[in-house]
Amino acid sequence: PIIPLELGANRHFCDSVSLLLVAPPGMESYIWNDQSSLPDLPVSNEGKYWVEVFDTNGCQKSDTVEIDVTESPTVHAGNDTTICYRSLVQLGTPTDYTSYLWNTGSMKRVITIQDAGEYILIVTDSFGCTGTDTVRVWVDINALPNELFIPNAFSPNDDGLNELFPFTEKVIQPEFALKIFNKWGEKIFDSKF
Repeated sequence: PIIPLELGANRHFCDSVSLLLVAPPGMESYIWNDQSSLPDLPVSNEGKYWVEVFDTNGCQKSDTVEIDVTESPTVHAGNDTTICYRSLVQLGTPTDYTSYLWNTGSMKRVITIQDAGEYILIVTDSFGCTGTDTVRVWVDINALPNELFIPNAFSPNDDGLNELFPFTEKVIQPEFALKIFNKWGEKIFDSKF
């Protein structure tokens, strides 16, 4: 008769091993690499494991499996931070991994954001182990952007060029004030009045 012994393929685990190796039941005897004689062997460490079984006819079969373990990646995607309104900040990791997945849907190593929220990065290494990091970003709506471009002129004369002052969004900072002067130095607009 054929002895149905198959411990399976070599296996890899992330961080720790929790496995039960099982030999076919009903054999006359079992000898595992640690000299135990039960039909199964609990495994909690990496290494090479083998079993030799004998059936009631005296037939013998053996099988071996290797178990290895690596640590899951420790990821640092950035520090929790507060940014100015409409400012950009980059989040990401300098380490190479097999894949990256942000909770924004991006699969890039580094993302550029400007909105408040929790940004979660999950990375996968070449062994299939995953690591996660969360970066919390707050926006200080009372602070002006770090970079603010203000032209020295615009021409609202319906010629289709430079018609509007560059802000398309409402400026909500209470400290913001805008004064517009014509080419002779006369004030023609003041946002405070």
